[in-house]
Amino acid sequence: MRHGFSRHPLSEAWGNMTEDQLLELAEDIKHNGQKDAVVMYEGKVLDGWHRCQGCQIAGVEIRTNDFQGDNPVAHVISKNAHRRGQAAGQRAAAVVRCHEWKPLHREKKVEPGSTLTATNRQMAKEANVSERTITDAKAAEDAGFGDAVVSGEMSVKEAAEQARGDEDKPKPPTLLEQAKTKIEELNSHLADRDEKILVLTDELQAYLDAGSDGNDQQTKFAQLHDQIRVLKSQVNEHMAVANQFKRECKALRKKA
Repeated sequence: MRHGFSRHPLSEAWGNMTEDQLLELAEDIKHNGQKDAVVMYEGKVLDGWHRCQGCQIAGVEIRTNDFQGDNPVAHVISKNAHRRGQAAGQRAAAVVRCHEWKPLHREKKVEPGSTLTATNRQMAKEANVSERTITDAKAAEDAGFGDAVVSGEMSVKEAAEQARGDEDKPKPPTLLEQAKTKIEELNSHLADRDEKILVLTDELQAYLDAGSDGNDQQTKFAQLHDQIRVLKSQVNEHMAVANQFKRECKALRKKA
């Protein structure tokens, strides 16, 4: 641009205003002045790229400030995540791009757990989208469709489907999914066992109330009691296994 400023990659992640939006902004600046300063970081425009363009169109001198915080990623996301007219997929793609950016003074790869890494859940919250949408945005970005998603030329779902191709076929369940399935099966078995215990208990009470021969009653009582004891033992075993799977699920969820 003729104004001599260059755009920071974190700002570029959010795409461009439409021509009508830019002219509307320039008109506002012309009549009301530049309300917010353009924020500079690493010698480039971190926030306010369209204000730069609007000031140029309006013939207004551009006012700037240097970024003073310690987290430029969070700053840019907070300034852009609520931009009107953006689809969920565009927000997701922009947030993914922001978190993939690395400062000039750091290596390309960042150690897990550093402040520059973010989980899918965290990114989904920042973009106000589902974790699935973040996963799709990552797939689109890795396949080179990020620009098309950010600009709105492709939906994030379409881009992810093209990116995955044959990979989008059903995949084997993960360990976490397997654990969840096992817990559901165990809970179903527990419900069946509980139902059988109730039936046997009712049957036992019926024999006690029937007033039949003492020996027959005692024999039947012993049989039913043994069956209930076995079922309760099975319930306890199933509960122990279910609790173990729940602990494993919790550990896997933390790792994920």
